[in-house]
Amino acid sequence: MGRDKANKQPPSSQQKIDQFTTPAGQRGEGDTASGGPAPDGVSAILQAIQASQSAVETKIGEVREDVGLVRQDLRNAVSRITEVETRVSQTENDLADLRSKVAQLQTRTGELHRRAEDAENRSRRNNLRFIGFPEGVEDGEASEFLERWIKAWMPDQSLSPWFAIERAHRALAPRPPPGGPKRPMIARFFNFKDRDNILKEARRSEDLQWENHKILIFPDYTREVQIRRRSYEHVKQKLRAMQLSYMLLFPARLKVLLAGRANFFETPEEAWDWLTEEGIGAPRGPLEHTEGAPRVGPLTPGGPRRSRRRTRSRRGRPKDTNNLDNNEEIRDSGSQTEKKPTDPSGPQIPGQTADDNGLSQSPVLG
Repeated sequence: MGRDKANKQPPSSQQKIDQFTTPAGQRGEGDTASGGPAPDGVSAILQAIQASQSAVETKIGEVREDVGLVRQDLRNAVSRITEVETRVSQTENDLADLRSKVAQLQTRTGELHRRAEDAENRSRRNNLRFIGFPEGVEDGEASEFLERWIKAWMPDQSLSPWFAIERAHRALAPRPPPGGPKRPMIARFFNFKDRDNILKEARRSEDLQWENHKILIFPDYTREVQIRRRSYEHVKQKLRAMQLSYMLLFPARLKVLLAGRANFFETPEEAWDWLTEEGIGAPRGPLEHTEGAPRVGPLTPGGPRRSRRRTRSRRGRPKDTNNLDNNEEIRDSGSQTEKKPTDPSGPQIPGQTADDNGLSQSPVLG
């Protein structure tokens, strides 16, 4: 009895299904739990369940295929992301190197620019600008015209025996209409001492004219230097109002004399702050910046350096009022007369524009 129970196994699922799906005439006595045939409704339900099971298995197969494709796409995406991260890391390293190289190139370019600017200004040392001559008076012979006028105006002993103008011409701006602003005449002198003496005499002349036309004479500078020198105009106006002696040195360095001491300024903002600190008339507030004037340090071949105000005593040193290399502009507070300005930021003749001071298209003579 116990052995029969041990050998008895539970029916399998297929046996259960066959039990209900086998026609009634083919079943034996134990085909159903009650010993009778299975009803037709149960057979239909089992068929529906079997069909649903087949459909579910088909769907599961499709889902498995889709999951496999998604996994493959995910592997590809991970691989591409890894490659992108590697490339981004390499790009960042290359960018750091490029930034360093660009900084070096910018420094080098700035140094080369300053050297080129310095060389161009040095090549203009023998040049002078004559402002105020009407258009066409030279009749195409600017050199001969200026030589005749200078010899008639200057004392004979002031010019050297070999006085000559190598070449001269009008500034290369479009010819103005009748009554318009006059273009400056630019002349290059054969001898620097003659150029020096002409500029000295122009400083001493209070009212230099040619046939009732006011004539102004300036050194010839590059556009950048002229703009930087012009940026001091507000400071110079205040210094003139306070009757302080000052000089504008080359390229754009201001020297102010106060109480027997010389104060040097590399930028107009620095000079303005000094006037405010000294309390000698400068209003409290920022300096109005001249349009187009670069806020930069000194123009030197060695590169930019920090602007610093320097002060030194004048005692024991003779006053040099004719240093043309520095193009000093003197305002003597003890004098009743004011000497003629010798830089392009000085007074202009009526109707004069920025181009009259040579700020447009000025070639290097020599």
